[in-house]
Amino acid sequence: MRFRKGLLYGLALLLAALPLINLTANTVHAATSRVAIIKSMSGTVQVKKSGGSKLFKAFAKMSLNEGDVLSTSANSSAVLQFANGTSEDDKMSVASGTTLTFSKLSDKNGTKTKVSMLNGSAWVDVKSISSKSDEFTLETPTAIMGVRGTHLLVNVNPETGATRLTVAAGVVNTKPAGSDESYDVKPGNNALVTKEQEDVGEIIVAPADLDTLMKQNDKSLIEAIVTAAGEIVKENQQKLDQYFEDAGVSNDLSRKKTNVENLLGAIVDNAVKNGLISQDRVNQLVQEAQTQTGVTIDLSKKNIVLSDEEKRLQYEQKKKDDEAKKAADEQRKKDEDERKKLADLNKKIEEERLRREEENKKSDEEKKKKAQEEYEKLLSEAEKQRFVESKKKLDAASTPGNQPVPVSQPSSSVVLSDNAQLQSLRAFGYTDDSSSAAPITVTQSSVDPTEYEASVSNNIQKIVATFVTQESNATVKYHSAVLTSKTTEKLALNAPGDETTFDFVVMAPNGVTTRNYTLTVTRAPSEPTYQISDYLSSFSATDGDNTLTWHSFRDVENIPITRLDTPADSIDLTLNFVSNNYSAALYGWGDSEYREIPADQMRAAPVQTWETSGSKSVTLQEGMNFYFLYVYDNAKEESSDEYEIPVALFIIENGKPVPNIKVGYRPAAQIGPNTYLSTVYGGALGANLYMNFFDSDYTSWASVKTVNGAEVATPYEIPLPLSPAGIHSFDIVTEDIAEVYHDEYNLKVYNGDSSRYSMSFNMAYHYNGADYSISLTHPGGGSYGYSTGSVESSVVSAVYMPVFSTDIGVTAAVYKNGVLQNPASLPLDFGANSFDLVASDSEGWSNYRIIITRPYPEPELTDVRIDSASLSGFVPWNHTYTNNVSTDVEGVALEYTPNGYSGIEWTVWKEGSPDTEVTAGEGGIYFLELQDGDNYYQIKPDDGSDPYWITIHRPSA
Repeated sequence: MRFRKGLLYGLALLLAALPLINLTANTVHAATSRVAIIKSMSGTVQVKKSGGSKLFKAFAKMSLNEGDVLSTSANSSAVLQFANGTSEDDKMSVASGTTLTFSKLSDKNGTKTKVSMLNGSAWVDVKSISSKSDEFTLETPTAIMGVRGTHLLVNVNPETGATRLTVAAGVVNTKPAGSDESYDVKPGNNALVTKEQEDVGEIIVAPADLDTLMKQNDKSLIEAIVTAAGEIVKENQQKLDQYFEDAGVSNDLSRKKTNVENLLGAIVDNAVKNGLISQDRVNQLVQEAQTQTGVTIDLSKKNIVLSDEEKRLQYEQKKKDDEAKKAADEQRKKDEDERKKLADLNKKIEEERLRREEENKKSDEEKKKKAQEEYEKLLSEAEKQRFVESKKKLDAASTPGNQPVPVSQPSSSVVLSDNAQLQSLRAFGYTDDSSSAAPITVTQSSVDPTEYEASVSNNIQKIVATFVTQESNATVKYHSAVLTSKTTEKLALNAPGDETTFDFVVMAPNGVTTRNYTLTVTRAPSEPTYQISDYLSSFSATDGDNTLTWHSFRDVENIPITRLDTPADSIDLTLNFVSNNYSAALYGWGDSEYREIPADQMRAAPVQTWETSGSKSVTLQEGMNFYFLYVYDNAKEESSDEYEIPVALFIIENGKPVPNIKVGYRPAAQIGPNTYLSTVYGGALGANLYMNFFDSDYTSWASVKTVNGAEVATPYEIPLPLSPAGIHSFDIVTEDIAEVYHDEYNLKVYNGDSSRYSMSFNMAYHYNGADYSISLTHPGGGSYGYSTGSVESSVVSAVYMPVFSTDIGVTAAVYKNGVLQNPASLPLDFGANSFDLVASDSEGWSNYRIIITRPYPEPELTDVRIDSASLSGFVPWNHTYTNNVSTDVEGVALEYTPNGYSGIEWTVWKEGSPDTEVTAGEGGIYFLELQDGDNYYQIKPDDGSDPYWITIHRPSA
C-alpha cells in the first residue's frame, strides 16, 4: 500500500545522509563518545556540523556530536535524546526559535554534557547524574546551570539574554554569568537571571509565576512536561525531605512540601486554561506516563499557597522585568533624540558646505576677472581684439554645466555611518483591537539574515513589530513612512493557514545606504474536522453471526470515538469507501490492564489494511482494544497533509475493564471478581472514594452511578461514611459514558487499628542461580499505600517474603488482578505488574500495593544462521559479524530469529549504490549471492534502531 512507501522513503533519506553524520559500519560500532540523537522533530530544524559553515536540514534519528549547532525555525520543535552509543539517558525538548550548541559531549571519566543555549526555550529531563564525576551543564548568555538529576524548563530572551529557569523536580545549581556566587533552585521555584552593569549577572529566585510561564512556552514543551509527569512525581516523592533538610522544623514546612506536590497539577491546569494543551491530550499522556513508571499521577492537586515573602519575591521579579522594559523604552527614546540631533547637525553641515562653496565660487570669479583685466592691460589694441574674439569662441564652444565644479571641503567634517543593519526585531500579537499584547517568538533566518519569520495561533488577527537597529540614529520605514520609535501600528494578518509578509527598509545614518528586511508571519490553520461519512459510506462489525452495535459518545481533538463490546477473540470489520481513491489502515493495540503504550510502538505496523472496500478480520486481545483508523487519499501526494486522514478511534472491549479504586490515597486491593477491600487509619470518620478505569482522576470510560443504592453527586470524588470503627461494606454501580453498560462492585473498608498488620515489603527474584533483592521506592514516605520497583526484562517471576511486627494470628496473601498468587512465584508480565498485599486476622485487615515494572525487551535477534549454522560467537547485543566462505561458494542461505518484540518487522538489505532489499524465499530463508571479496548485508528492524551488519568474505580464486 502507498502508506508503506513513506517508511521506505525515510530509510532512503537516512542512507543518503550517512556520509554527513559519519555513520559507517566501522565507526558506529566503535563509537564510545556521547552523542545527541534527534529522536523526533517537526517543522524546519537545521544543523551546522562542528567546524563547518554549511547548514543541513535535520532529520529524525540524526546524530549530533560535540561542537554541532542546532536551530529550530518558527513553528518547529525537536526532541533530543543524549546517549553513549548503547543506551539512552537524558532528553531535551526544544521549542521553536531556539539555538543550541553542544559544547561538550563525553563519556570519559564520567558522563559529561554541556549545552550552550543562545536563545529560545527547552524542557530538559536529566537522568545521567549517578556519580560525582557525572556532569550536565546548561549555559545561557546570563547564567550557568549545573543540573543534578533534574527536570527543568529554561527560557532565554533573544533580545536581552535574560534567563528564566523553572525547576519541576530535583535541584539546579545556578550561577549568574560573571559572578562567583551560586544558588540552588528547587522544585516550584523560578530563577530570573539578568545581565547588569559590567556584565555581572543578577539573580532573583521566587516561586514560579504560572501566568508568565504559560506566555513563554508553547504546546511542544507543555506536552514534554506532562510526558515526564511520572518521573517528576517519582523524583519529588523520593527527594521531598531532602529539598527542605536545611529548613528546620516550622509550621511553614508543610505548606512548602504541599506546593511541591501540587506544582505539576497547577502547571497542567494553567496550560489547559490557556489553550496550550487539551484535557484529553493530558489524559492520554498521563496514562502513558503511569504505564511507563508505575507511578500514580494525581493532577487534581493544584492549589499553590504563597507566603507574603514569596509574593514579595515574585513582585521583585516583575519589577525587574518592568525595569528592563522601561530601560528599553528609554533607550529607544534616547536613540530617537540622538537621531534628531544628528539630522539637525547634518543639515547645518550641509548648509555650511553650500555657503562656503558659494563663497569660493564668487572668490574664484573675482580672481579670474581681476587677472583678465591685468592681462589685458599688457596687450596692444590689436592683441586685445584677438583675445576678446578668441574668448567668445571658447565660451560659445563650451556647454554650461558640463564642466566639473570643484567642491571645497568644510574645515571640520563629520563622517556618518553607512550601517543599515538591524540588531533585533520583536513582535506582539492581538486577537482583536481591544485585546492585550501577547509576545510572539520571532526567528531570524540562519541562511539570510534579512529574513525574519514567526508563527502565531489562528486567533491572532494583528501584530505590532518593533525594531532595534545597530546604529541608534538609523531609521526604519514601512510603506515609505518613517516609523515613530521604530514601532509599527497594528498590522492585519491574512486568513488562518496563510502567510503574511511585511517589507521594511532600514536607512543608515548617512541618509544614503539602505537595507531591505522582511517579516513573514504564519497564522495557524483552523482546526480540521473529520467526518467518517466523508470517506466511508458505511462500516460494520460482526463476531460470527452477530452484528455488533457501535456506540458513539464523544470526540477527542476532532476525531470521533466509537465503541463496541464483544466476548469473541476476533471480529470482521467491513469498510465501504465512498470512492475508489481511498484505502485504509488500522493501527492499534490491546492491553489487559487498560494502560496506553507509546504512540511510536502503536504505529509500528498496521493491524489490518484495506486496498478496496471489503471485510477484514481483526484479532482482539483480552480487555480493552484501541484502534485508530486512518484513511489514505491516493489521489493526493504522500507528502501532503491531505494524504493521511485520522478518521476514527475504535474502542473494542473484549472482557470487562478493571477499575482503579482508591480510598483516600490508598489503592484498594482486588481479592476477587468485582470484589475489593481497603483500609483507613483507626478513628477516621470518613474518606473519599476515587474510582476510574484508566489510573486518572480526570477521564474514565465509566464512572460511579450509585453507592448503596443512592445516586452520587460527583462521580469521581465520593465521600464514604466510615463511623463507627469496624468493617463497612459498599455496593457500587458504574455506568459507561455512553450510558449503555452497568456493572456492580463490592468494596469493604476496614476502619480500625492496623498497627498489628505492619509488615515489611521484601521482594526478590531468582536469576541464573542467584537471588537478587528488588529495590522498592515508597512514595510519600509510604503514606499513599503503595511502592514501586523494577526488574530486568529477562526476569519472569518474583518472590514476596513478608515479615510482620507481630506473629499472633496474622496471615498474608498476595493477589494479582483479583487472583490469589503463590508468594514464592509471582508472575511478571511485560509492563507494570500490580500486586495487592493483604494482611488479615479475625478482626480486620490492612492492604498495600507493590507495582513491579518489567520493561519490554529491545528489538533484537536471538540467532542468525548461515547455511543452517549459527554465526560463530553470536550474541544479541553485538551487531557486527564477519563470516568467511571458500572460493567455490556462489551463495549462502541466511536465516534469523527475532526476540518476538511486538510490531517490529525485519528486512534484509544488500549494501550498494543504492542498497537493495533481498526478498525472502520459502520458509523465510534469504539466498545471498556472493562475489569475490567482502559482501556487505544488513538485517534491519523497521523501528529505526541499529541493524545487524553481516560481512561475508569470499577470497579470490
